[in-house]
Amino acid sequence: MRKMICALNCSMFEPGATILEKGREVESVNFVFEGYANLINTYKINDDQGDHEYGYSVRLPERSWFGDYQVLMGVPSTWCMVAGKKKGEENNNMIKVMNIEAEIFRGYINEYPDFRRFIILRSTVRRAYFNYRMKLSSFNEYLK
Repeated sequence: MRKMICALNCSMFEPGATILEKGREVESVNFVFEGYANLINTYKINDDQGDHEYGYSVRLPERSWFGDYQVLMGVPSTWCMVAGKKKGEENNNMIKVMNIEAEIFRGYINEYPDFRRFIILRSTVRRAYFNYRMKLSSFNEYLK
C-alpha cells in the first residue's frame, strides 16, 4: 500500500470542469481528496418537438474513487466526470483529486493476487451500483 501512496499525483479542478470525458480511455485511478465530483451520463433524443438532452448523475463525495473499473477492464469511460459545484454558490473551491497512473496501479495490484481479486470484485459491484443509482436519479436541471 505504501508504494501506491507514494505513486499518487495531485490534480486540481475548478468547479464545473470536466475531469474525465465520456468515451475516453481512462489513464489513472482517481481519488476525490477534497470536494466532490459528479458522475454524469447524458443522452440526446430527437423527436417531433426537436432535440432534447437528458441525463443522470451520481455525486461522489470526498474519499470516493473512480476509474478503477475502466483501468482494470481496459474499457473507455462510459460516463463523464465533472468537478463538483454547489448550486447557487459563486465562491466554490477547487477540488483536489489524487490519482495513480493505470500501469503503475495494475503493476502493484498484480503483485498481490488476493488483493487484485478483491479490487476487481469491488469495482464490478460499484459499477453495478452506479448504473442503478443513475437510473433512479434524473438531473435534468443540471443541463439547463
